[in-house]
Amino acid sequence: MKLQAHGNKLETNVENESQDFSIGEIGTIIEILRNRLYTNKIATPVQEYISNAKDACHEAKKKDNDFSITIPTRLNPVFSVRDKGIGLTPERVKNIFIRYGSSTKRQDNEMIGGFGLGSKSFWAYQDSFSVITYLDGIRRSYVAHIGTTNQGKLDLVSTDETTEENGTEVSVAVRAHDIEEFRKAVFRCIYFWEEKPLLKGELEPPTLIKGIQVSDLLEVINNDLLPEYVRPDDYSIDMIACIDGIPYPLNDKIINKIKPLQELKNICSGRIILHFGNGLVEVAASRESIADSKHTVAALEKMAQKALLEVKTYIADRFGKVKTTQEYIETYVGMSDLFEVDQFAKYGEYEIKNSAITSTLLKKTRMTLIHSYDKRHRNKINKITKDILRENQKDVEISRFGHLFYRVVNESPMVQNKRIREYLKTNNWIILIEQLDTTIAKVDKVTNDVLRDKDGKTILENVSYPNEFKQVIKDLSVKDFTTITYIDPPKAPRGLKGTVTRANDDLCLHPPMGDAIHTTLATNTQKWIFVRLDGSTWPSKYSRQMLQDLDRYVRYNDNIKVCGVSAKAYEVAKNDPNFENIEDYLKSYKPSKDVLLFVKNCISKNDNSVTNLDRMNGIKDKFVLKMLDEYKIINKRKTHNLPEILRDKVKEIYKKEIEVFKTNDKNFGALMEKRYPLINECGWSQHKSELVIYMNHKYESRKKNV
Repeated sequence: MKLQAHGNKLETNVENESQDFSIGEIGTIIEILRNRLYTNKIATPVQEYISNAKDACHEAKKKDNDFSITIPTRLNPVFSVRDKGIGLTPERVKNIFIRYGSSTKRQDNEMIGGFGLGSKSFWAYQDSFSVITYLDGIRRSYVAHIGTTNQGKLDLVSTDETTEENGTEVSVAVRAHDIEEFRKAVFRCIYFWEEKPLLKGELEPPTLIKGIQVSDLLEVINNDLLPEYVRPDDYSIDMIACIDGIPYPLNDKIINKIKPLQELKNICSGRIILHFGNGLVEVAASRESIADSKHTVAALEKMAQKALLEVKTYIADRFGKVKTTQEYIETYVGMSDLFEVDQFAKYGEYEIKNSAITSTLLKKTRMTLIHSYDKRHRNKINKITKDILRENQKDVEISRFGHLFYRVVNESPMVQNKRIREYLKTNNWIILIEQLDTTIAKVDKVTNDVLRDKDGKTILENVSYPNEFKQVIKDLSVKDFTTITYIDPPKAPRGLKGTVTRANDDLCLHPPMGDAIHTTLATNTQKWIFVRLDGSTWPSKYSRQMLQDLDRYVRYNDNIKVCGVSAKAYEVAKNDPNFENIEDYLKSYKPSKDVLLFVKNCISKNDNSVTNLDRMNGIKDKFVLKMLDEYKIINKRKTHNLPEILRDKVKEIYKKEIEVFKTNDKNFGALMEKRYPLINECGWSQHKSELVIYMNHKYESRKKNV
């Protein structure tokens, strides 16, 4: 990225003594750059090295995503970026990784970097990192470490022949508790890229969810659709500047200096994302934010003016294509979530105020609001209210727009109620619109005075508004009330007519989570594992928490649910094929070998040793190799959750195998602690081969002594 030059020259006719500034203690400057430059010591270095890989692809005239990222995992806690650029000569390695402020990217706006700091940014996280260069068949491995003087060192560790493609790989060891943060940092950096680089570490790349793309420059999106790792930490920040695919927050300090940006913020109620390339604005030296400079403010003002015109044109065009009232309402509802569209709140006879549709036409209809209460998660309705709306209440909330029905056919109250109850099984509202027939005071057509009879009483006349009623139905595409269908329950035999009895297969089921469920054996199609309740409480043998865990597990894996039943319901359900007693379920439970691996993982004690031994080739200790193979099998399992009640069952069924594993695992831990203590002392290390030599020497010495 080209850096803006700020050249100031002092001209004077006085002879004066001039001295150049210099850096005294380089260690102090490096300490400042390491520990005080970056606010986020994971996300920023990750962004820097991914950006460098993208720049390397550009330099080699390859696709910007033609590189790979290794995301750290528990078994391989290393973050690395491998590009396929032109490769680095020893001189370029020295120039890029040793010299602060030295950069090869300042004359090219297609490049992201430019400050000469990013290649050293791993030092903000660790005291050392590795650099491997591939150039014309030669592989050079370097270790960059802070050194005893805290001034930084770059050591050439090895030079080998290779057939790998030219390029550079930079990697750093990741602490176990930071693995998830590194994953989020990678996803944040590449989220807005149309084509993602290759991700290693058995992870799918993040899926880009686009908002409304007003133009190439401006995108507006509902903030809830953005992953949390992309949203700025400060909730007051409403704008993101996406520079060549990398997101930067735009804070209010800059926005308040630019009037068009403030106007844009007022028009767009969703999250604003400005997409543009490198070189248009200046970024801070830390590359964590946009620099508040005159150049940046001027560039953003120019872009904001363009975006403001584009969003106004976009909104006007959307409403300009509206042909019907229905389309107008749908357009308004769809746009109002992301844009301020109050200036388009009126269309023909209709207007939207306070999220409700109002019109003089609606006031000349009869409107009834029907509402259901207290359904309690079942297909039964405890209470229905019907309110005939007064004239000042005759509007339609946008959230209820889809529940409009008109009625013209005279049906019996029983049939009407059946339709209402059927609809309210799955909905909370019905707004019923009918033709308004009413009486009003009669007025003199000339004087407009209210007419009265000889006794002084107001003379009333009947009025009807059929045309307004038809117009509302047409404009709002109101549905016919008779389209709500229902099914009559079967009639009882004539001999039983008049008797009302409760079905003897009625059940009340009590899930360990949520409200009670009412059903019958005849209508139930769900598979259940049931527990007999002890009165109104859960039995002491199976706690509520234990059953909640089991319920989550069998729901996800087998589409089965868990419930408690009363003594009476127990007798009803015990012989039904859709209901299984928990005791019978546990007796018939046959855990797979994969489930056994999960239980072994739960009782294993030596994950840290296995992680440290990862990728060590040539180990001779057969018992260590055996345990490493077993841990590899355990870590490839597909089961990652098992309720406690089933774990106990697995331990009972595979008692012998589990005891053998516990013994071997205990011996493995003792062996690593007493014979090979250096492995866990060093932790994850780049020097794998030296540690293998150490282990084999100890192993051979032990064999000779025996």
